[in-house]
Amino acid sequence: MKRLALICNSHHKKSEAFDYIFEILSKWYKCDRLWDEEWNGGEGISPKDINVGNYDVLVFAQLFPKHKLLKKLKCKNIVWLPMFDSEVGKPKSKYLSLLVDKVKVFSFSRELFNTMKEFGLDVEYGQFFPKPMRMLNKNNNLLTVFYWPRVEVMSWDIVKKLLGNEFKGNVIIQDVPDPKNSFIRPSSEDIKKYNIRFIDYWMDFAENLKTRAECDIFIAPRLYEGIGLTFLESMASGVAVISPNNSTMNEYIKDGYNGYLYDTNSPKKVDLSNIRNVKANAYKSIKEGYYRWSNDMKVLYEVCERRYKNNASFTQNLFSKIYIFSGNFKNIIPKK
Repeated sequence: MKRLALICNSHHKKSEAFDYIFEILSKWYKCDRLWDEEWNGGEGISPKDINVGNYDVLVFAQLFPKHKLLKKLKCKNIVWLPMFDSEVGKPKSKYLSLLVDKVKVFSFSRELFNTMKEFGLDVEYGQFFPKPMRMLNKNNNLLTVFYWPRVEVMSWDIVKKLLGNEFKGNVIIQDVPDPKNSFIRPSSEDIKKYNIRFIDYWMDFAENLKTRAECDIFIAPRLYEGIGLTFLESMASGVAVISPNNSTMNEYIKDGYNGYLYDTNSPKKVDLSNIRNVKANAYKSIKEGYYRWSNDMKVLYEVCERRYKNNASFTQNLFSKIYIFSGNFKNIIPKK
């Protein structure tokens, strides 16, 4: 069996964000995980750390495969799994280095796929869906909301506007923000009015999944997602998701049908009068999507196995070499 290394930021040891991908790749390869500490001020992964494994395939999950690292690696079969949330606002010119290093790309975001296609990258697209799960919220008498303020911009003030002053139900807040973020708790008045219960510890995966599945509504915890496992897992249990109208959430959610989308610049009360139908359609969407993903995941395997395809134009290839060898064109392409 061929050997593959899945290379990630060490933060995902805790978040378990790429466990699904590791499980899928393990069907075809003997897989190892390698962790990069640079995101936290530590050491970036070294060529020695990678070369010692004599791998046949190297898959960089979210972590951008830098040219200065790749040129020192023995394995040249490189695949990158970019995450949309990590690419928002970043200079797109860095993609030029992927042409020189012949990096293959598999994107879980249609929007990101289209952007990379324009750069001439060897990129394929597949939309991930989790397996449908048990629905544990069929007999709730009052609506229960799960809110996890992972980032500061997803504040309680926004959630309160989405639920409205007349909301009658319960709110569970998992007060465990992402690293370098904090959360300002609701006032004592709001805690009483919205019947808020706090969870102030990191739940293991099984407890977290069950707690969300018992709710009726899940507040998407970030402005953007890479894949969006937490909101997808919630939909897989028949939970309605209220989300910013951004990728990747709006690539799965149709407003008012299988979830709710809102404008973060002007959040307003969500009409929950059709919540039963929305919950049912959320579950149906995941069920149908999981069947499609069963085929799309085979494309990921094909990307790992096949040769690199040079889809770039003469001009794109020329610019990529200038970008690498002179460094003078690093910002010729504006941020998006």
